[in-house]
Amino acid sequence: MELLYCLPLTSKDKRQSLASHPPLRILNTTITAKRQIKYLGIFIDESLSFSYHATMSAAHGNKILGSLNFLRHRSHGMPPHIAHHLAMTAILPAMFWASPAWWTGTPTVTATLRTTYNAVARWITGLPLNTRTTNLITLSHLPPMEAYLDYLSL
Repeated sequence: MELLYCLPLTSKDKRQSLASHPPLRILNTTITAKRQIKYLGIFIDESLSFSYHATMSAAHGNKILGSLNFLRHRSHGMPPHIAHHLAMTAILPAMFWASPAWWTGTPTVTATLRTTYNAVARWITGLPLNTRTTNLITLSHLPPMEAYLDYLSL
């Protein structure tokens, strides 16, 4: 059992220690408050901004990308269309797990996930680091991230 106090982003109570909030006691079990909880694979933070979840999702996507990185290299390895298939079936579903529940379109969530999304596109294409992001996304045949998340949320 977990206890989460939901507070607005501008609340002055966010700066207080969680020890100042009373614990919940049910059947001789004491439950203390936490800043974020994990429920069905989604990290829910106290202000419902989902920025912590976006950070964890990006880290999870980077972890999967790192485990598949040896399969693709600029000059050798599997072709880009197989890398695209792996990205669409292994990396992106793990990153965007349950996105209808947490996708709000806020810049903090978008900026955190964008770095990993662009790294996946760079892995697919094998293009150098100075390639423009718009060209990178187009050449990797990935949809724009916001459009993809909106599609998943429908």
